[in-house]
Amino acid sequence: MKVIVVIVLLFIYSTAIDTRVKRGDLTDKEKQGTADEVNVGRRQVANVRNIANMNKLSYSDSMSFPSKCVYKNVGFTFYDDDINFMRNLLKNKQKEFKTNPTQIIQQSENSAYNCINPKQKTIRCKKMDCTVDGRTVHNLPNCVCGPESSLKLEEFDTGKPGSKCPGKVDDGLCVVDTGNLASTVFAFLSLAVFYLIV
Repeated sequence: MKVIVVIVLLFIYSTAIDTRVKRGDLTDKEKQGTADEVNVGRRQVANVRNIANMNKLSYSDSMSFPSKCVYKNVGFTFYDDDINFMRNLLKNKQKEFKTNPTQIIQQSENSAYNCINPKQKTIRCKKMDCTVDGRTVHNLPNCVCGPESSLKLEEFDTGKPGSKCPGKVDDGLCVVDTGNLASTVFAFLSLAVFYLIV
């Protein structure tokens, strides 16, 4: 039952993702907005399911993105450039998830389903060609999270949200270093200045 709640909440915040990937490239503001809205959903999942180790996501252009996406047994009509694909996919799958969560877990490899994984640190979205029910569909919005490529139920630690974070907590989500370029450059420059002073 708790897993069903995860899918329902993922569906709710996938609505925002669909509208953000209408164009090929997202603006910086849209990237931040996508991460913020997905974090709202992750925070809700952490609270409803008592997930103690749910990480806060940041948007990453440098995150590796799968070269293909595959979704099976979607159970609804869709078209090329269908901006509602993710929303409809998750809405349809929530019904199936009640009786067969295994299929969602098996399809989580490099798909939108992997964003449920509490260990994820980054998110990236783009339009791409996907194989859906055996046929190629062009320009579908697809979002994936990383660094984990899939979802496993044993990756969920239960407890008060944020209680099993290794460091800082932001309203129930673990704040993790995503290793972005800005923080790396700042750290390098700080060390260089320190070295020159000493």
